[in-house]
Amino acid sequence: GGGGGGGDGGRALGGAALVFLPGTREIDDVRTALLASAAFGADATQAEWVLALHGSLPPDEQRRVFARPPGGGGAIKVVLATNVAETSITI
Repeated sequence: GGGGGGGDGGRALGGAALVFLPGTREIDDVRTALLASAAFGADATQAEWVLALHGSLPPDEQRRVFARPPGGGGAIKVVLATNVAETSITI
């Protein structure tokens, strides 16, 4: 199989991923690794949408996970969350 088609030059056309991790240290480690990758760190808009979600974040930062990336940019929203959010989050 050849994967998806489309004229996007190989760039994903947006979307979202919700990843549950055991704690804030793991969230920080995964976020750092994603931002060090070419897929997420090389594009400033994409880098802004690799988000943490845990209870010790200020409410404004917690609410950001419910926002949508700007249209047309193709950014993928990646939310790295503790399992505290597991029962009540829909992105």
